[in-house]
Amino acid sequence: MAADTSVVKPIAAPPLAPLKLKSKLAPTPRTAPKYAVAVKNSAGAEITLADPRASRALVALMNVHAVNGGAACHWGGPAGFAEIMAAIHGLMFVANGREWHEAFNFANDAGHTENGIYALRALYGFDGMTFEDLKGFRSIASKLTGHGESHLNPEGVLLSNGPLGSSLPQAQGLAMADKIAGNDRVTIITVSDGASMEGEAKEAFAAIPGLAVKGRMNPFVLVISDNDTKLSGRIGKDAFSMGPSFEGKRALGWNVMAVPDGHNL
Repeated sequence: MAADTSVVKPIAAPPLAPLKLKSKLAPTPRTAPKYAVAVKNSAGAEITLADPRASRALVALMNVHAVNGGAACHWGGPAGFAEIMAAIHGLMFVANGREWHEAFNFANDAGHTENGIYALRALYGFDGMTFEDLKGFRSIASKLTGHGESHLNPEGVLLSNGPLGSSLPQAQGLAMADKIAGNDRVTIITVSDGASMEGEAKEAFAAIPGLAVKGRMNPFVLVISDNDTKLSGRIGKDAFSMGPSFEGKRALGWNVMAVPDGHNL
């Protein structure tokens, strides 16, 4: 016998409530970086940052240990990101009465630059990390893997990275979830120029501005490394420039801010 569908009664949607899950991310460092520089923010207040020159030096030493141990490693990415990572962490780690991860979602999609984050955080002693720990980078016994792995290093990695562009739509979801849950977290994600060419990243690029305009996302900060460099030369000379990509983001509704010299704090 066929069911009578002439009268359809609406079913109330179940109420949405955030899950009370305790973050596994390590707490905000309570001490200043071992090697530090002082800069002023846009309001004129002084902020202490980890010295990006120290981060680069540590990355070089980490890479030597990794190569001597038979592993591969990256230098250009973490070296290029040193200043912006120092600035981001300096802002996130400001003591404001709550843990940094309660105020920010930080995700690094550029997995090949993760060694730069390890080096920077060792300067803070983040999660008890020491310079000696950095020697284990990419070794089987260390949680400092070549690309960030949240299941191996939940104290330091919010979203696993590796496949370029995969963390961007996940970060989009975090910003949407925080909006629904009533949290005031700001989502910050760093991506590479290579990730900007991935399909799932382009879908997120297109979706995020529209969701933001509709009030369905918390504040979202996207940092793209545009160093015009690939393994075998310059992107603009051998392939194509990222310029049209940024113009496209403006057309999609992004507020694009160009930083001509990313090494100038």
